[in-house]
Amino acid sequence: MVKVPVEIREVFDRQRVIPLGTASASGVPNTAYIGSWWWEDDETILVVDNFFKKTRMNLDENPVASLLAWSREQRKSYQMKCSATVLTEGPAYDKAFKRERSRKGFHYPCKAVMLLKVEEIYRSWYGEGAGDKIV
Repeated sequence: MVKVPVEIREVFDRQRVIPLGTASASGVPNTAYIGSWWWEDDETILVVDNFFKKTRMNLDENPVASLLAWSREQRKSYQMKCSATVLTEGPAYDKAFKRERSRKGFHYPCKAVMLLKVEEIYRSWYGEGAGDKIV
């Protein structure tokens, strides 16, 4: 796993809703926007499955994911490649369930949580260094 530097975490935090890429075992890609996520620690993002269909099927059969965030103001963009663990019980799930149910208005179902362990980070903005692996 990779410890995500603070400046990269800040780009993700500013964007708030980020795309999550997955692929089926046969390689069919899928991308979904996620809004229910947070940093569990500096190596792990916790993503809540409230309404996933293809994303969940993909992670069940092929537990890898990609996340992307960009900041126009800072002219920075990063991609993180992650290994995924799907949980439907346990402390991380209980924490997410409580958090999702405490939202005002609509009560989100919190069907599962995905622990995404960051394995690699890449630059994904234009210019020199575009596509380079950072860690």
